[in-house]
Amino acid sequence: MNSVFLQRRMAILPFLSSGFARTALIVMVCAVPRFVYLWITGPDDPHVYPWLLSEGLLSSGTLLYDGVPAGAFEPLHPLLIAVARLATGDHLNAILSLQIGIACVAAVMLDRLTRQMAGSARAGLLAAGAYAGSPYLIRHASSWMEITLLTTLLCAGWLAGARA
Repeated sequence: MNSVFLQRRMAILPFLSSGFARTALIVMVCAVPRFVYLWITGPDDPHVYPWLLSEGLLSSGTLLYDGVPAGAFEPLHPLLIAVARLATGDHLNAILSLQIGIACVAAVMLDRLTRQMAGSARAGLLAAGAYAGSPYLIRHASSWMEITLLTTLLCAGWLAGARA
């Protein structure tokens, strides 16, 4: 009985080692809980500082908080929101869907980084699965927090550094 189970399990591994199938699996595992969370809770109130800073970027081209220039905030997340607002016409779910897509990119990069560093396809899937299933990261990918963009940029930097 154990050997049949192991044979079936080993038959799945070649499928998961192919690039497209593996990437699709990671994207699905990462996106589904984030979209479910967004569907259950709905979009957060957008009137938080990244949204307000993006309004300043859209209206005057500078970071404004309540009409006053602000330098105490990192500019990338408000810039992302401003570009997404232009592209979607301020559609909240579309903007948060873009942010969920960015989280999926981070999961794929984390898989590749872990496979490269550990030399194990299984370790890569475990790392991507841990990222995909983290309640903290699920919540923040579905809200107006900058942690999703930050983790994606960190994974990209680590992956680029590991390849060098």
